[in-house]
Amino acid sequence: MSTLIAYLLGDGIIFAADRNITHTTLSGTFQIERRKILKWPGDDALVGYVGKAQVGGRMMDEWLDDFVSRHSNVSVLETVAKKLQAEIQVAHVA
Repeated sequence: MSTLIAYLLGDGIIFAADRNITHTTLSGTFQIERRKILKWPGDDALVGYVGKAQVGGRMMDEWLDDFVSRHSNVSVLETVAKKLQAEIQVAHVA
């Protein structure tokens, strides 16, 4: 799994992602739709993911919603990235 943090500059940014998550089970392969890109509070950053759509047994968009809620007051992008990395590593092991 990889994560993505994008910082929006004055000139803007174009970013696209589909909403399809592919699951493979013994019964076959199917797709569900989930958000992959979430807005960070303050209108100047996004957080998202590619690859594995789960962390710590939870769907990644739900996990990221919780992460954003817990850290919405953090405004330094480097701090957000370090907290995100640390929390994903802990959740992934759990």
